[in-house]
Amino acid sequence: MSELKSPLRRTLLRRRTVLMALGNSNTQLYEAIKAEQITRGIKISHRAVAWPSDEIDALVTARIEGRSQAEIRTLVQSLHAQRTKDAQ
Repeated sequence: MSELKSPLRRTLLRRRTVLMALGNSNTQLYEAIKAEQITRGIKISHRAVAWPSDEIDALVTARIEGRSQAEIRTLVQSLHAQRTKDAQ
């Protein structure tokens, strides 16, 4: 069983909260996921998806810092890789 690094800070955010945090519409969210500008959501039930709060925080920070699309794509790829590593 793996330990959570900081269980009180890492939460799952539902789509509406993610849209508000990123300032996107539904369409923009899914286009950004396809373009690897936002991480894929995690299926939490047969009809619901959520995003880890630390991933959304990292993406918001990258946007505020003015990171390029290529840099954000690299960030998204590393966040997905970290998810896989954490799941093992």
